[in-house]
Amino acid sequence: MRRNKLFKRLAAGILTGAMAIAMLVSPVFAETEGSTEGDKKQEVDLNDTYHAALGIQTSTKLWVQRTAYYENEQNKMFGTDNYDKLFYVDSETQKDEILPGTFTDVEIAGNGTYTVSLSGADFKGDTAISQLHIATDIPESDKVKFSNVELNINGRKIVTFEEAVLENEAPYIVAGMDILLLNHWRPELCSDLEAKGVSKDATSGWNLLAGSGDDNITVTFTVSGFAYDKKSDEPDSSETTAADSNKGTSGSDETKAPGSNDNKDGDKGGLPTGAIIGIVAGAVLVVIIIVIAVTSRKKK
Repeated sequence: MRRNKLFKRLAAGILTGAMAIAMLVSPVFAETEGSTEGDKKQEVDLNDTYHAALGIQTSTKLWVQRTAYYENEQNKMFGTDNYDKLFYVDSETQKDEILPGTFTDVEIAGNGTYTVSLSGADFKGDTAISQLHIATDIPESDKVKFSNVELNINGRKIVTFEEAVLENEAPYIVAGMDILLLNHWRPELCSDLEAKGVSKDATSGWNLLAGSGDDNITVTFTVSGFAYDKKSDEPDSSETTAADSNKGTSGSDETKAPGSNDNKDGDKGGLPTGAIIGIVAGAVLVVIIIVIAVTSRKKK
């Protein structure tokens, strides 16, 4: 009879401990699952700073490119030393061949006018552009607006959009909003460009480059909708040349991906899930040991 009572007490203690663990851990897992789902759809912070970069693809022969997206599904160069490089894939070796050219990306710090550019580019004879766009890491939002988008190539104004034409295909806006300037695969944009006097004159695009080794492209645009304005004395761009590739936007020696966050999960406050489980399990074990000890004394 005493053994049966002992087992019943032990069983009750174990069951109580298990219930306690389940009650404590369940909310933690629920919170973790919720935050993971929330991370997939980020919201814009109108008091934060973001980034913009010029992306291009030619179509004459080599398909020279820099996709510029701030993620590595559509941009294999993101997060690498070649993120700010112009390149093409050699058809024989299937290796990336880097070409001369300096991209000037920009930090978007409030409402104001900004410029991204490519200077001194050697397209190795390619003259047709199939795609030209501005990638950003600004999460999709109807609060942030882009206007007065002006494209200049080799000192000649090509086109101006009073309101920016934004990318709407999901794979290309995973990392942020994207401004379209030229895109052979967007019929509506092609029609809009033609109405503005920019008609396609190449099989897959527009012959707008010299292709002789010194092409220059600039795009100026205005951003609005942030909770603050850009400082008037603040430079609106920063070169991303090879010489600067080992430095982050802050000028430190550590390279950080634009929009990256140094905070880890442990910095958000509270104990990790594993620690909570360990503490509760330990407490249950202590209770069981005490029950056994007390029961043994009574038997004696």
